[in-house]
Amino acid sequence: MTVFQADSRQKSAIVIGATGLVGSLLVEKLLASRHYRTVYQVVRQAPVALLGTAPEQSLETIVIPDFGRLEKMLTRLDLQHADAFSTLGTTLKQAGSKQQFSQVDLTYNLNFAQIVRELGAQHFLLLSATGAKPDSPIFYNRIKGQLERAIEQLCFERLSIFQPSLLLGQHRDQRLMESMAQKAFTLGQHLLPADWRYRPIEAERVAQAMYLAATCLINGQISYGKTVYSNTDLLNMTLETPA
Repeated sequence: MTVFQADSRQKSAIVIGATGLVGSLLVEKLLASRHYRTVYQVVRQAPVALLGTAPEQSLETIVIPDFGRLEKMLTRLDLQHADAFSTLGTTLKQAGSKQQFSQVDLTYNLNFAQIVRELGAQHFLLLSATGAKPDSPIFYNRIKGQLERAIEQLCFERLSIFQPSLLLGQHRDQRLMESMAQKAFTLGQHLLPADWRYRPIEAERVAQAMYLAATCLINGQISYGKTVYSNTDLLNMTLETPA
């Protein structure tokens, strides 16, 4: 089994969903960490340039308006030993239908995982959700669970799955229900137990947890195979590095 060093600058990172709430924060952390030779961000449209990015850091933006063309656009990349992150996701309202939602959250994510696996990525880090189960009666949770199961079958050397509850932070798009839930949590958070499974979590903490898992800074050891981080795990593992 190949063993690589977490602090090596010889590998790259690739992030799909890099302009989203968690993805944009994650890209900033990956660049600031100096653990990677190159950080690729896969987006539908070019984002605003990151402020404060060090000159020696290599950020490459790959603009793919149609994520159905991922394979054609990514096959030129050298992803040997790379860390591949997926923070890509949508909502039923944004997607417009269950079919379109499934295309983004399941099809595009799975295609991305298959492509980076073939290109040599060793560690896949997936942003999923609390309650994800392939047989869930809840459509959203069922799609998330089906995606987790399908990516596990790709047999990455390392697979890290992150299952946060409601994400706290400012989305680029308007999400009325999430905004209302965030306000309600802010008003009543003192009434909730700190270890409540469904406690909302700051997007900053989720991005930090993904970074820590990728760079093996959780316990100083590399965990091979599949590791699932629950919402409680994400809160606990970022206590020493507050959002």
